[in-house]
Amino acid sequence: MRHSLLYSGFTLIEILISITVMSILLAIGAPSMQHFVIENRLNSTVNQFVAATIFARSEAIKRGRPVQLCRSADSANTSLCVGTAKDARDANDWGSGWVVMLLDDQQVLLRQGALPDKVRVTGTKKIITYNADGNPGASFGNLVFAYNDQYSRIVCMSRSGRVRVLVGVTVCA
Repeated sequence: MRHSLLYSGFTLIEILISITVMSILLAIGAPSMQHFVIENRLNSTVNQFVAATIFARSEAIKRGRPVQLCRSADSANTSLCVGTAKDARDANDWGSGWVVMLLDDQQVLLRQGALPDKVRVTGTKKIITYNADGNPGASFGNLVFAYNDQYSRIVCMSRSGRVRVLVGVTVCA
């Protein structure tokens, strides 16, 4: 009498069918997974910027002094606010990084280094200045965050300092 465990296992055809099914599922799922990863990375970048605006505003209120959030092009302390092109980024691309600093003595409170090359953050103004009341006034417009010119998010700022993020549009409504 033979034991049935001696003949258990998979045949070559069963293994090939399993590999084929897994390959099909992977081919279907991989592009949407890539989309998911890009969306999450871009959301994270937008959230870092929004956090920097909230930090700058709260520091201005706390210290009773103007605080700036501005485009930077250098991760070292050699240059602070920069309005010129840097490497592959044009003068309106905040993707080169940003700093939060006290306006009067230029003490840096927070620094964000350059973003990945495929991430573009465009806006016509390069400085947000929060006054002691926490209002940016008319010192700033809006920024559009995009990955490879896709997956856009726009950061909209009101005169009172309220920040909103809109997805899939290029203008604030």
